Amino acid sequence: MANINDNSSTDLTSVIRQYQPNLTVYEDFYRDVHQHPELSGMESRTAAVVASHLEALDFTVHLNIGGHGVVGLLENGPGKILLIRAELDALPTLEQTGLPYASKKEMVD
Repeated sequence: MANINDNSSTDLTSVIRQYQPNLTVYEDFYRDVHQHPELSGMESRTAAVVASHLEALDFTVHLNIGGHGVVGLLENGPGKILLIRAELDALPTLEQTGLPYASKKEMVD
């Protein structure tokens, strides 16, 4: 049994640092989509960006599902299936956050 005063917390910290994922690509994706919002039914650019990222991760991509819908299928053998659903559209609002990745578009609904 491990002693509470041993170096296990230090070991855990080093493991976390060693295996911490690089999230830069996802941050860039978020900022890009945030800068270029599209209203419901007009999400052609957003759908293309999502499809491109899924293809880069070796997903089989199906486009134009019910309009601009995108399905990414990753097959990894028999077993349980996981479905994740997300919205692609944005609201027509003037963003005044001052963030470097603030929306660059003005939209009318």
